[in-house]
Amino acid sequence: MKKMYKLLSVALVLSGSLTLNAQTWEPIGNGTTASVSTIIIDGNDIYANGNYQNGSDVFSYGKFSGGQWFPLGNWKGVSGGIGVVNCALKVGDDIYVGGVFIDGAGNPDMDRIARWNITTQTWHPLGTGLNQYVNSIVQMGSDIIVGGKFTNAGGDANADFVAKWDGSSWSALSSTVISTSSFTSVNALAVSGSDLYIGGNFENAAGNSAIDYITKWDGNSFSSVGGWSGQVGAVFTMDIATNGDLYIGGEFPLRAAKFDGTNWSILGSPTAINQLVREIKVVGSDVYIGGNFTDVAGVATADYIARFDGTNWYDVGGGLNAYVAEIVSNSGDLYVGGNFTDAGGNTIADKIVKIGISTAIEETTKTNATVFPNPTNGIVYVTMENNVSTAVELYNVVGEKLSSDKIQGNTYQLNLTSYPSGVYFLKLNNKTTKILKK
Repeated sequence: MKKMYKLLSVALVLSGSLTLNAQTWEPIGNGTTASVSTIIIDGNDIYANGNYQNGSDVFSYGKFSGGQWFPLGNWKGVSGGIGVVNCALKVGDDIYVGGVFIDGAGNPDMDRIARWNITTQTWHPLGTGLNQYVNSIVQMGSDIIVGGKFTNAGGDANADFVAKWDGSSWSALSSTVISTSSFTSVNALAVSGSDLYIGGNFENAAGNSAIDYITKWDGNSFSSVGGWSGQVGAVFTMDIATNGDLYIGGEFPLRAAKFDGTNWSILGSPTAINQLVREIKVVGSDVYIGGNFTDVAGVATADYIARFDGTNWYDVGGGLNAYVAEIVSNSGDLYVGGNFTDAGGNTIADKIVKIGISTAIEETTKTNATVFPNPTNGIVYVTMENNVSTAVELYNVVGEKLSSDKIQGNTYQLNLTSYPSGVYFLKLNNKTTKILKK
């Protein structure tokens, strides 16, 4: 990860711009010992995959309610041979789950796909299931569309990699197969009106040499998406903004990109993101990404999760210590799942956490201060443009005040030598600056 000393001029950086407050990551219960790749928020309840335990029950998909994790019916853990849930979708009172599992909840027809009814608290098969794993589930009209590695859905041998469930039976999306390669997989699906975007690891989709890694299905045929080309590498994730713009992420050289219906554009610079993007989520005017990256546009703490405001990249809560696979926004909070065990310095945050974002960004005004060096090995200097008395406070990532003082004059020295490495927040006249202690 690129880390460099830099002079941070608060007067220039924060004047009339957007800055992050001291966001705090919160664990969800005791977390889990297995990575989290799908999260559903339903009122006060959270549904997620992982590896949880409640008494003698060990389960790989469950519900967090009232401060505890609970199994759903007789769905048990990965050690019992059930397998892993990769994705989930809530439609009304039903939650559809897809993954690598077989004989879900003990039902031999619940292979790689199943439905949980919240009202009746019961599991149900979708036909006889699929013959290989599922990576993505979306709703399109009254149909459920799934994508993955399978080549047979409910006995339909023509349903390769993408299939449709109409409530009673499976069918192929098209008589034209996306790809005949054994390396093909569909990783992501996104619906925009009557169009279905399909992303994954495939080339020459439907026999068209101009369609690689992403295609659009309009109900009749597959087509190229804006002439996407020259970006060799699988698409892993997609999301649609409220204005219809398509955002994608993956292992292709740009790692993330936007399609406005006519043209493709990059998010920041062409080399802003240094590793795979597993998840992309549009929240208002911001775009959040999660993945394996440890450098985004040179932001030192944008590890595994980052935010793009349309112009610049920012970290989120001081970053995480391992990959992110899921990002969900709900009621001003951002829920994040992955394989991390440390969230912004919080070492009890295992695999699933949340952070408030509704008040995490505020309009700031000119502070006339300079803070340097940042990152620091221990000593930080603060210089004020005017010779005035200024309150200065230091906080850690969980919001605890570590020290408070006043700047008398126009210079101040802050000693962080005795503090452990990590992210800290320096508040000057109620304006916050993030400091990275190496």
